[in-house]
This record gives sequence, structure tokens and C-alpha cells, in this order.
Amino acid sequence: MIILPEWAQWLIAVGSIAGALTAIFFGARKGWRALSVIVKVGDALPALIQLPAFIERTDATLAQQNQQIEEIHHEVKYNNGSSVKDAIGRVEKVQTTNSKKIGTIQRANTRIEKGVKGLYDRVDANEQAATVDRANIAATQKELEDTRPAPRRRATKPKEQS
Repeated sequence: MIILPEWAQWLIAVGSIAGALTAIFFGARKGWRALSVIVKVGDALPALIQLPAFIERTDATLAQQNQQIEEIHHEVKYNNGSSVKDAIGRVEKVQTTNSKKIGTIQRANTRIEKGVKGLYDRVDANEQAATVDRANIAATQKELEDTRPAPRRRATKPKEQS
């Protein structure tokens, strides 16, 4: 057996402790990673157990959505009259025809309004002329009355007394 000086023994002890601490540190790091993976897998297990039920619900939802998409597709494509798009085309065609008719009616209405306004203007002018004519007639009647000789008075015979 070799006997080492005390300082060498002390150095070996410190080195051994440092090596042990280093091994523990690196071992703990790798162990921590492994432990965190184990915990994550443990957390995911309940979700994995429910995965088949989730897949069934998702498949049912997707089937329902596919059916709805088909219905929507049917309504927005031309299909000889039964789709919404066809109906919109018919409505737009009628609307265009009605717009033309409304334009024609508005032009006719404007002409009628101008004609009626002209009639009102003529009636107003005739009323003014009639007012002037009435005034002229009244003046003429007054002149005629002024030129008429005064009515004669009959001489009365004296009454005989009996």
C-alpha cells in the first residue's frame, strides 16, 4: 500500500467529489429530459384514449358538412331553373324589363304634367281675361245707364171734385 501525502489525499478527495457532482449534474439533465418525456406521455394518454371517439365525431361532422356543401353547390350553379342562381337571373331579367317600363312611364308622366300645367296656365289666363271682361262689361253697363234718358213722368190729371 502506498501512502500519499496529506495534500495529495485531499486533492484526490476534492477531485472525486467534483467528478461525482459533475456526473450527477449531467445524469440529472439527461434524466430530467427522460422524466419530462414520461410526464408528457402520461398527460397525453387520456387524449389518446378518447381519440377513436373524436375521429368518429369528426367523420360525422365532415359528412354533414359535405352534404351541406353539395346543397350549396347545387343552389349556386346554373341547373336549368331550380337553383337560386337561376332564380336571380330571372329576377334580374324582370327587373330590367320593369326598369325600362318605368322609364317609359316616367317620360309619359313628364309629358302629361307639362300638358296639365299648360292647361292650368290657359285656365288661369282665361280666368284673368274673364275678370277683365266682367270689369269691361260692368263699365259698359254703367256707361249705358248714364246715357239712357231719364224716364218720363206722366203728367197726372187733376182729380175732379164732385
